Amino acid sequence: MKNLSLTLLLGFSVLVSCQNKITQPPSQIASASGTTERYQTLGDSLSQSAQKAVMQALMKAISEKGTAHAVDFCNTNALPILAGQTAGKQIRIERISEKYRNPADKPTLKDLPVLHSFAKKHADKEPLKPILIENKKQAIYFKPILVAMPTCLKCHGDPTTDIEPTTLRVIQEKYPDDRATGYASGDFRGLWKITFLK
Repeated sequence: MKNLSLTLLLGFSVLVSCQNKITQPPSQIASASGTTERYQTLGDSLSQSAQKAVMQALMKAISEKGTAHAVDFCNTNALPILAGQTAGKQIRIERISEKYRNPADKPTLKDLPVLHSFAKKHADKEPLKPILIENKKQAIYFKPILVAMPTCLKCHGDPTTDIEPTTLRVIQEKYPDDRATGYASGDFRGLWKITFLK
């Protein structure tokens, strides 16, 4: 459902250690093996599928019992929904952010330069493009998430104006170390991180 999914813009350039290889968007790649294009295509497809699954479940929870219920629903169901997208595969789907709500979404030290590069490009109003970082053991596809729907602000917006008091209480109860509020429409929220084990 196009109107339910967050608008996802792609990519950026990032400095990483010399053992990793940074690739460009699929249209700009001239790989003979086709492996890089396959990771790019699969990463984009999986992130869209995961986003759709999470958003459909979330919108259903909101329509049934309101935004406060949706927070409770996310607390117990968001990670299993993502895991279900890759059941039985050597693929891991994550959402990462420095301003995370669920501690499971906390970035690793290696993720931070990637997040910072996306955030800087977004702040500088530069176009975002897909990125794939590969080494001998894995390929990691990153795709940014922006706050693109008014509904997002009901849980991630300004706590004094956008988030209802009952919803805020549930957020504070379920996520005592929550960092994921204070966003405005169009803000950079974080990244999809899809790891393909080789």
